[in-house]
Amino acid sequence: MLKKLKDRALSQGARAAFNRFFERYGRLHDLELDTDNKRIDLTITLSGETDPLHLRIGRYRLSREDGGYRLYLYDIQSSRPWAQALAEDFLQGRALPIPEEYGKILGKIV
Repeated sequence: MLKKLKDRALSQGARAAFNRFFERYGRLHDLELDTDNKRIDLTITLSGETDPLHLRIGRYRLSREDGGYRLYLYDIQSSRPWAQALAEDFLQGRALPIPEEYGKILGKIV
């Protein structure tokens, strides 16, 4: 019960942060975070598109390194072939910097 509440609260916070940083590219409609299994499911509508894009991150890892926080994504699956190719080429296993204010919070609860 507490785990689901924590995941739901984290999902809402992450959705708000994502929409703030990526509003130029589209809107995140749904984000489900499973901290036990380290999995993320997202539904995004990109600017100029009518059909949503679905992404599943099968595994993630958050780490503190080089004075900042980094998010690593693995086992990414997309509902669109072009997005799958982009994820494999530019996201899979690469360090994504997380802003310090979010990294501190995430580091304590994820």
